[in-house]
Amino acid sequence: MNDSLIMIEKGFQTSVNIAYDLNNPQKIKSLIPTREAIGLLEDIILSTDERSTRRARFLIGAYGRGKSHIVLVILSILFSKKISLYHSLLEKIQSTNPDLYEYVMQYLNSDKKLLPVVIDGNSDSMTQSFLSALYKTLQYNGLSDLMPDTHFKAATHMIELWKEKFPVTYQELQKLLEQPVSIFVEKLTQYDVASYKKFVELYPALTAGSEFNPFSGFNVVEIFDYVNQKLAEKGYSGIYVVYDEFSKYLEANITTASAGDVKMLQDFAEKCCRSGRQQLHLLLILHKEIENYIDQLPKQKVDGWRGVSERFAHVVMQSDYKQTYEVISHAIRKSPQLWLDFQKKNQLRFEFLENIYTHSTLFKDCDQGEIRQIIYGGYPLHPVSTFILPRLSELLAQNERTMFTFLAGSDYYTLPHVLQKNTADFLLITPDVLYDYFEPQMRKEAYTTDVNRLYKLTARVLHEHSLTDLQAKIVKTIALVYVLGQFECIAPTVDMLFHVYCEYDKVDIEEAIQQLIKQKCIIYLKRSNAYLKIKENVGINVFDEIRKTELRRSKFTTADILNQINLEPYCYPTRYNDDHAMVRFFAFQFIDSNKLKTILDENSADGTLYAVIPSREMDATDLEKAVIAASRGRTTTVFSIHRPVKNLAALCREFDAVSLLRRQAEEDLALFDEYDIIYQDLMEVMHDYIAAFLHPEYEKTDYFYDGKQERLYRKSNFSELLSSICEKVYPETPIINNEMLNKNELTSMAIHSREKLLNGIIRDFQRPGFGLSGSGQEISFLRSSLVNTGILKNLESVPEICLVPEDTQISRVFSIICDFIESGLGKKRPLKELYDSLTGKTNGIGMRKGVLPIFLVIAMKAYQGHVILSDKLGMECPFEANTFTRINNNPEKYFLLLEQWDQDKEKFIGKMKELFSDYSQEQAHMDGYGSIAQSMHRWYLSLPKYVKEIKKAYKGKGHFENVPVAYTKFITLMNQTGIGAQKILFEKIPAIFGYEKFTLDVFDDVKSAKFFFDSVEISLSDVLIQESKDILMPLSNHRASLLSICQQWFEQLPDSAKTFLYPDNAERLLQVVSEPGNDEYALINRLAHAMTSLRIKDWNNDTALIFTGNLRRYSRSILDYAKAQADVATTKRQILAKDFYEVLFCDSNGKQERKTFKREVYSKKAKLLYNDIESSIEEMGQSITPQEKRQVLMDLLEKLL
Repeated sequence: MNDSLIMIEKGFQTSVNIAYDLNNPQKIKSLIPTREAIGLLEDIILSTDERSTRRARFLIGAYGRGKSHIVLVILSILFSKKISLYHSLLEKIQSTNPDLYEYVMQYLNSDKKLLPVVIDGNSDSMTQSFLSALYKTLQYNGLSDLMPDTHFKAATHMIELWKEKFPVTYQELQKLLEQPVSIFVEKLTQYDVASYKKFVELYPALTAGSEFNPFSGFNVVEIFDYVNQKLAEKGYSGIYVVYDEFSKYLEANITTASAGDVKMLQDFAEKCCRSGRQQLHLLLILHKEIENYIDQLPKQKVDGWRGVSERFAHVVMQSDYKQTYEVISHAIRKSPQLWLDFQKKNQLRFEFLENIYTHSTLFKDCDQGEIRQIIYGGYPLHPVSTFILPRLSELLAQNERTMFTFLAGSDYYTLPHVLQKNTADFLLITPDVLYDYFEPQMRKEAYTTDVNRLYKLTARVLHEHSLTDLQAKIVKTIALVYVLGQFECIAPTVDMLFHVYCEYDKVDIEEAIQQLIKQKCIIYLKRSNAYLKIKENVGINVFDEIRKTELRRSKFTTADILNQINLEPYCYPTRYNDDHAMVRFFAFQFIDSNKLKTILDENSADGTLYAVIPSREMDATDLEKAVIAASRGRTTTVFSIHRPVKNLAALCREFDAVSLLRRQAEEDLALFDEYDIIYQDLMEVMHDYIAAFLHPEYEKTDYFYDGKQERLYRKSNFSELLSSICEKVYPETPIINNEMLNKNELTSMAIHSREKLLNGIIRDFQRPGFGLSGSGQEISFLRSSLVNTGILKNLESVPEICLVPEDTQISRVFSIICDFIESGLGKKRPLKELYDSLTGKTNGIGMRKGVLPIFLVIAMKAYQGHVILSDKLGMECPFEANTFTRINNNPEKYFLLLEQWDQDKEKFIGKMKELFSDYSQEQAHMDGYGSIAQSMHRWYLSLPKYVKEIKKAYKGKGHFENVPVAYTKFITLMNQTGIGAQKILFEKIPAIFGYEKFTLDVFDDVKSAKFFFDSVEISLSDVLIQESKDILMPLSNHRASLLSICQQWFEQLPDSAKTFLYPDNAERLLQVVSEPGNDEYALINRLAHAMTSLRIKDWNNDTALIFTGNLRRYSRSILDYAKAQADVATTKRQILAKDFYEVLFCDSNGKQERKTFKREVYSKKAKLLYNDIESSIEEMGQSITPQEKRQVLMDLLEKLL
């Protein structure tokens, strides 16, 4: 190819730097006026109107979009206004937007001029960047005198002053700095914030503690505003600030940026938008939206940056690839005459490319003329390379490598480099060249990205295998196609490679691909879509492993495997569901043709769609006949047959095997990936096959119902078939318009709401709204299931039940429920039969289980509590919400019985209610005898332990009387659980009292038994009172009360006997009788507790004997002591001095209490205690006074006495 044929536009050869190229006419002239460039110019030029308030912008665009170049030209228009430099731009504007052209020309011919301030962002400090850029701009344009004195200038002036007039201070500064003073001053003149902070820090040490604070209230916005106002005197209309590469500042400093920096940007933006006549503009250039930089920051900082973002207009440079192709054409210039000759010489080759890509999806948004321009204008780029280049550049490129650097750079693998090295007559730059150029960028991508993973895989394949030049090109091209991932435009197929490498013979390409697939094992041909995919050769022949695994797992059928991977196991009769406000569904299952005769519809669905898999020996005709025969009489079953699929069974077995191997290889990432490629491919094949059964529009499936073929052409036809089946099979389904209730499986929250409603019906039936209020889900269930169906009336006052509403379908449901209840008269009926009648297709109802507990409770309320519910073990279940939830979950475990009722039972129940009325909780929700059983149990629980366990009653003087056996059995029955109320009242109790069957006479026995147990404790107390009187004062008047006897007995004792501490603890008796009180029964209880350490209610059958024994012993001990005191009165003091102690205690009120006790001989353990106490006192030494030691001992003694 002639070296002079193709030239690269000079303006593309170096990247744009706004600050350096502002006065570069070549750069300005080289702008290609795209629609985006003109749009940005229009937005900015309109903002120069004095009334504009849109003067703060984010300019957002990917790397390589030419943002800086566009901004460079716009700044030139705003500042330099050299019309000759904008000829091509103005020409394009005039042809596309005449109004804008006029506006731009007005500006160019006006006196307006904006001073551009370009921030390069090399500093970490935003303040320094803004001030430094302003200073440099003013200095470059001879306006440095406009820069106000700032902190930085004040600091430099101070240092100069020290140098001239205070050399000692200057020398001290030199010692404190870690660098020469001259360099430090230079940094201050460049507005280095760190240097300024250092100066402020050192200032007090140099000036005897004074503080350096020359300009309180100084900020960047005020300085820019000050300079802007001064610029008006120089003929400027304002300042246009551009922060190029603002993205780099964010990437480097977003986490450490101070609140002051964020506030400064916010204030600057507000100042710009309010600047009026003397304009101030701010343009920040980013590569992506600011949200993408701040998403990992703490909430407080995120809110701050969002506040900044809201004050800027966001101008996004969208990807218009048509304009990009145009830019590429401008960049690749051709010599006119040589190009014409070249086109004629290679006409067939160009026509070949035109023919392929005019009918391809590659440039589907372009017309034929635009595609022709892409092919010819982009030459020598292959059209696929032209397609990939801008997209790859946006995805990967940084400033170092972009679309422009590829087109105009001089590095390896750039377009100029390839042109220089290649001498082919008809050169086509294929995608592999782009791979080579952008390889460094792919290598730099984060290791977590798909791009980096794909690059590493490709790099390993290229490095570890000896590939031919063509094979390497194929691998690189496939890799780039996967990097882009736009398979709808360019797919990694064999045909795509034929078209890309059209200079090669097809046979050579096919051979190269086959070698990569079979010998190198690094390319996989997907069976789902014929895509080629790069994979890693892990040194194991995975296909051999798959075949071995298939043989070991031969027991799995094709249908089993398809059922396991089917992601759509249900299909729905949409119209029917909408009409009936419910969700019916058909199970979608695969079945082998040899099982057609043994089908059992064992699933919870309303019907079944069977996809029939033909056996090997069955042809299409035989299969159709077998399916028609199997479908006859099956009213809820649809059969379907797929057109023959080659090797379906083999594909399923392979999928099953690779699924297992993939799971086993989870620890080996490379091996897992290799299996995963095959797994994902086969999964897609299987899903496409499965989808055909649910989509008649694919025209691959035949459908059969009830002995005939159904002609279906769209999915809506299929859904309509299911709807018609449901209407035929379930004509009596009542409409319950509540999707949360009208289904089989309710959510936990819905179950809770239903139970609240059930409890309201059971417990608060007579209250308005069953005691429910508000707008909760239970109210929704109430209205949809009972009110709207006509079952419940007068909800807001006294609710009334109507079991025969106008809705005939609802009425039929309650008729079936009531018939079932009445069929249980005198015999248990399994509730599963009722559930099958209501939920199955036998009666054409097919209700959902969710609403049934509500209907059952409503129906049973009509039977006045005579319905008995029990489980498999015969245990009666309480009539409460939780019971009905359990029944709903497992109706096969529960039974219903309707009690046979008569007048005697009615009277018995009434009398029993009255007898145990004190223990009733007025639970109107309980059935008649259920509430009585509960009351009897609560009565039993209220009884004292002694009463519950009594076997013999104490009658005094050591004599006992046995409790009647019937009474003992009766009280034992009251403690038994798991027995139903009906069984207790009408079977167990009569049997206890000797009746063969229920009779009303049993009530008298129950009444007598209850009276006996209620009076046991009082009777015992009476016996104990009499016996206590006999023990304390045997000769007393029998009419005297225990209270008076105790008082008299205590008063006759001498004082010494009252205060003596008795060895057998007889003082317990004295503590009770000294204050007998006014209640004889309370006294006997206190006395019982003192004698036995137990209250009477906690006694057992033998405790009464302990009571009387202790009472005799304690009273005798006290009386013996009193008598001894009287006999030895003359020698009392001598005895006390020798063998007794007497201690007198006096409290804070002056009350005295005398304690007397006998001297005791130490035991061994008591001696140890004495030694321990003596040792502890000695160890304290002088740390506490003798008085304190004595006080401790007396406090301990007082506690013991």
